[in-house]
Amino acid sequence: FVVHEALITQRSKFFKAATKRGWKESEDRVVKFPYDRGPIFKLYLQHLYRGDFPLRKSARTQEQCELPSMTYFHEVHSLCDLYVLAEKLQDVVTKNAVVDAIIEISLRIYPDGRVYEPDVFAVKSIYEGTPGPNPCRRMLVDLYCHRYYGKDDHWLLAPDVWPKDFFVDMMKTLI
Repeated sequence: FVVHEALITQRSKFFKAATKRGWKESEDRVVKFPYDRGPIFKLYLQHLYRGDFPLRKSARTQEQCELPSMTYFHEVHSLCDLYVLAEKLQDVVTKNAVVDAIIEISLRIYPDGRVYEPDVFAVKSIYEGTPGPNPCRRMLVDLYCHRYYGKDDHWLLAPDVWPKDFFVDMMKTLI
């Protein structure tokens, strides 16, 4: 990907440091991310240049949404991966926007009448890709506590599938 240096260094502390003298990347002007997927970096660049994410704009918070429920999981997994990338890049603006977007899509009412929350894979992505404490971790815990406290504690049935820190954060919040 080709990115305008002035734009990305303004938002990302990582790129600001990488483009300073003394870094190999500052000489050849190439920064490689071998462990990050191209589509996620493309999503990052869309937010960097346009200030939004390619999420369905027709659905608004708490309105009836005509999207298939699986779209939620695709969106939330992409957003969680983007949050982890923004954490690596030290881009607070993108991290905050991702948290807002996850909340927005988690408030949609889907055709099956359900409201979905990030699944175990999304939670693992955040907990494995970020240090704690962290705003996105906090949002996930708050979302689960709000949705399930005293209602449906299905996540308690398999504590070993969840990241240990998530389970601990949940217990601390619920006690």
